[in-house]
Amino acid sequence: MIKKLGTDQNYRYYNFLHRGQIIGKFQIQPPENGLVSIWSVELDEKFRGKGLGKKLVKEALDVCRKMKATRVGLTCMTENKRARHIYELFGFTITKPDSYNQWMELVL
Repeated sequence: MIKKLGTDQNYRYYNFLHRGQIIGKFQIQPPENGLVSIWSVELDEKFRGKGLGKKLVKEALDVCRKMKATRVGLTCMTENKRARHIYELFGFTITKPDSYNQWMELVL
């Protein structure tokens, strides 16, 4: 479950809840030419490895779909193989590789 925290001129802020407890968060930058960007995806370490990261990504993508996005982009730290694996399960592909961060995109 997600809870929208607020909006400023650049982002929409969300918390990700599990059993009423905030265990993660993400930000969404509204569409520009059909591209919605997801930023600052975080999941509390205590809840990793339990399938909740997949649920968080699914919830974020649902928000993007409601915003009528045609593409979704995000960055993933190159060394964060677990997160990259989850994004790839949803169909994200690396479009801009880098030694520190990789830009990944998904066509909806």
